[in-house]
Amino acid sequence: MADLQLTDRAMFDLSEIRDYSINQFGVEAANRYIEGVQNGLLLIKEHPGLLQTKDKASGAFSFYPVQKHHLVCTEIEDTIIVLTVTHCQIDLISRLAELEPMLLEEANILFESLKLQ
Repeated sequence: MADLQLTDRAMFDLSEIRDYSINQFGVEAANRYIEGVQNGLLLIKEHPGLLQTKDKASGAFSFYPVQKHHLVCTEIEDTIIVLTVTHCQIDLISRLAELEPMLLEEANILFESLKLQ
């Protein structure tokens, strides 16, 4: 089983998804949706081989689709770091090309802070 960590950006994304879901569909539906995302996180923690790559995306990223979102991850040693959570309708490849340096820097900072603990 791999270690799994979420960046602050990923945590913010999940908070935004929950808030949007509450506003659009109500608290119960939002809780079910977030529970589904949490189940996806547990699944990739237990089975990292489920992470997928995309031909046009940087080799630094791997993905796991969960409901209407993608968990965008990178792996450092035996740690899976969830960088961001994006809706399936966005142009993922273009968005990641734009964010790649910042996302990878966030992952490295988080990984280094974990080593100090």
